[in-house]
Amino acid sequence: MPFCPACGAPQIKVSIGSPRLATTDDPVPPPPPAELSGIVRELPSPDGRAGRIHWKSYFRIAVPLALITGLAAWYLPLGFLVFLGSVVAGIRLYRRRHTEALLASQGAQLGALLGLMSSVVLAFPPVVGCALDGDACRQAIVDAINKAAAANPDPSVQETMQSMLRSNRGLMEVLAAGAVVLIAITLLLGAVSGAVTVVLSADKPGP
Repeated sequence: MPFCPACGAPQIKVSIGSPRLATTDDPVPPPPPAELSGIVRELPSPDGRAGRIHWKSYFRIAVPLALITGLAAWYLPLGFLVFLGSVVAGIRLYRRRHTEALLASQGAQLGALLGLMSSVVLAFPPVVGCALDGDACRQAIVDAINKAAAANPDPSVQETMQSMLRSNRGLMEVLAAGAVVLIAITLLLGAVSGAVTVVLSADKPGP
């Protein structure tokens, strides 16, 4: 009714439209930027294992490689090349079993572990030899120190090396220093070669 029947005032009309339904013509939201999509791809999987190192699996791979490396260092003149090849082979075998992406820091950890195991294998024969024949071991150390002293013309260095030969404590210090240097070198080489292997073998992003 255009007018109120009681007072004669004009009526106000209000029209309520029906809700608009989405159609197939509506614009599709654009995909997320490539940076965001890359972050999503790198998020851990729901089980929480992505990005972690499976140490038990890698340990089974590293044991035979460490044995080969440690023994090759005694019989081959370029044993460190065998060690570097073992690090590369170990990481490649690990990635075949576990397809999760590895970081360079994780590759360094894998290589350092193989270096530590290889140094243990490398030090095992002389330790056993010294335990079985202490006199021969002592004489070998004395000969090595005398040779090193003769190669150094500094009189103070020669005096220091000669003083080591006069006591068992000096010989033990030489052995301990040699073990520390061996472990440090193998750890460093293993970490560097492991990180480089992971970086060079990383999956290339698609277009």
